Amino acid sequence: MLHWKFFYVILELNRLQFFAYVLTLSKNLNLFSMHATTFQKDAIASSSMFPSLDNILFIDRIPVLAYAFQEIIRGINSAAHVRYEESYFSLLSRPIENESSYGLIILSSDLDNSSVHLQVPINELRNKFPEARMMVYSVAYNPEVIQMVENSTIDACIHIFEPVEEIRFAYEHLLRGEGYISTMLRTLYFDYDLKKGKILPGRYQKRSHS
Repeated sequence: MLHWKFFYVILELNRLQFFAYVLTLSKNLNLFSMHATTFQKDAIASSSMFPSLDNILFIDRIPVLAYAFQEIIRGINSAAHVRYEESYFSLLSRPIENESSYGLIILSSDLDNSSVHLQVPINELRNKFPEARMMVYSVAYNPEVIQMVENSTIDACIHIFEPVEEIRFAYEHLLRGEGYISTMLRTLYFDYDLKKGKILPGRYQKRSHS
């Protein structure tokens, strides 16, 4: 069992190191300013068609991730506010009248989470916040999560080790009322045809296009 504990520690350190890098990038919002201004103009016409994505709920075990997401998203929407919640259990145990109205809920998935495990909190959160868009922030490649976007169970999915821009791309698509599958997940699912199981290095080949 020791080797699994060691792997878990390494994973957590990698997550923290990754988001320390995210926080460094997010402080320089000038990198996104020109793109953000253009996108905001394009989004004005459709903004009234969908619920506001200003109020965002981030559910994960690491609080600093919520701050990282907020800084990145504010490069597009300066009114965005991300609230942190450690677990969906504590959220669902409170009366709904004590909760804000969320336009977007970002739910983290752990390595041992399958779509079956995710389906329970997603269903409960949708019952409590029926107007909210739903994004899964994944720490592992799971094709069933991608299928949840395809069948509109959730609205977007991205992977933890993708570039910061993927968070921005996902938010932009959601503002337009569109679903989003991140670049890496889309490549693995569609180009490499990994639609079952987990990635095994050296055991898959890119699908030929005829």
